[in-house]
Amino acid sequence: MTETDAAWIEHFWRALGGDPARMVVDCGVGAITAFDPTSGCVRFGADVYPGEGRSPNERVEVQAAIAHELRHQQRFDAGVVFEGEGVWHIEEAITSLEAAEYSTLDADHRWQLVWDALQRLYTPLSADAVKVDPLRLLLETLTPALTLLAEEHVDEH
Repeated sequence: MTETDAAWIEHFWRALGGDPARMVVDCGVGAITAFDPTSGCVRFGADVYPGEGRSPNERVEVQAAIAHELRHQQRFDAGVVFEGEGVWHIEEAITSLEAAEYSTLDADHRWQLVWDALQRLYTPLSADAVKVDPLRLLLETLTPALTLLAEEHVDEH
C-alpha cells in the first residue's frame, strides 16, 4: 500500500463521517484491517483491497470495507456490540447491513455489504454457542438497508 492509497482511504473515511484521529493506515507488509476495541481505532492494512477469494468478505471493494470498519467503531461507541462465543458472525452481519445505509456509498457497494452480511449469517452457530434469534436481529437491521436500496433503484429507473 502506498502513501497515495493511505491518503485516499483517509479521504473516504472522512466522507463517511469518520474521525481521522480514530483511524490509522498501516502501509507495512502484512498489516491487516480491523477495528481495535482496546484503542477504539480502526487500522487499515493492505487487505482492505479486494482479494482473490470467493466469499463476499474477500470481494468487497475498498469503499465498502471502510464503511464496514467505521460502522464497527460506531457500534462499539454506542455499546451495541454482540460479543461472546458463537455470535461473531451475527455482529459482523449486522455491521455490514448497517454500513450499507451510508448515503455516501453507491448501490454496488451497498449490495456488496448486503451480500457480505448474508454470507456471514449463513455461517452456522456452533453447538456450544450463545443462542440468539438471528432472524429477529436480521429483520431489525436488514429492513432499513433494503428499503434504502429499493428507493435508490426506483430513483434510477
